[in-house]
Amino acid sequence: MNPPHNRLLNALMGAKEPRIAFWMSPQNWPDDAGDHIFAARALLRLGRIQHGDNWSDSSPMTELAWELPETLTLYTPHSDVMRAVSVLDQPNNGMGGLASFGVRDEFPTQIEWAKARAIIKQLADESWDRFMPYVYTARRIALACRANVMRSAIRAPEGGAFNECEWHLWNLEGGWTRFDTCRLMPDAPYSKTLPTADGHWLFLHAADFDKFCEKKDHAGSPEQNEDAVKKEIEQVRQRRSSGGRPDKYPWDEMAGELFRIIHVEGIPDYETEQQLPRRLMEWAEVEWSSAPSINAIKPRFAKWLAGLKKECNA
Repeated sequence: MNPPHNRLLNALMGAKEPRIAFWMSPQNWPDDAGDHIFAARALLRLGRIQHGDNWSDSSPMTELAWELPETLTLYTPHSDVMRAVSVLDQPNNGMGGLASFGVRDEFPTQIEWAKARAIIKQLADESWDRFMPYVYTARRIALACRANVMRSAIRAPEGGAFNECEWHLWNLEGGWTRFDTCRLMPDAPYSKTLPTADGHWLFLHAADFDKFCEKKDHAGSPEQNEDAVKKEIEQVRQRRSSGGRPDKYPWDEMAGELFRIIHVEGIPDYETEQQLPRRLMEWAEVEWSSAPSINAIKPRFAKWLAGLKKECNA
């Protein structure tokens, strides 16, 4: 079998992040009930009012691109190196491609790295431009809940009664990210971990929301603190793309090594597949001087390989 195309890197790194998976699956959202409207439907409605023709219902599900570190070093995460190679390997990029990047010791040159940074920077800017209307809208609702202008409530995934949320549950930085999955963990409401299947669904009081939508200051000025929000987001982007020495077990590097193997050797047969987790552990012992256990590697390996096979069969 021919080695997979570089586009499979996204599949290798696992399933889509929870925000994207949630917003791409409205059929799984709970119904509005009684005096409550589900938070995701409320956000879409306010986004259309607030941004008009500049709004797209796809904004919340934008797949964000992150800039590459400024310099390429020995400590640059393997996933970043492979992202650079992926864009350089595309036709008509003026670089002639790097189709030979199948050997781990072969890295882009500094000129190629600068070219890749410019391409990915443009992709990142475009993705954040699509994403920001969602940020502004989610933040506006979160601030209204914190000011107790809009009441919110949660409901267990299985159903049942609504439990009212006190205003102080919104008294935290980045409260707007709760709309990434429209869930809240009642036992850990301030957790930085994004709640998914175990979280309770988030609702808004329909009467409060309707009144909020009738306000006249939505049009023309969707976010009064737009500059402050942009500054906050820019800081997030800079931290994410700063690079640096990897942690003890940088799993993205191991995923990159698996991608390199399959890029060269193709999708493994059953016998080879059974040997790959131990092969990755031996690779980690050399590269990191300390390897995670085979039991820690196997579930991640299964997830990475399943993503690759799915893309190959698409």
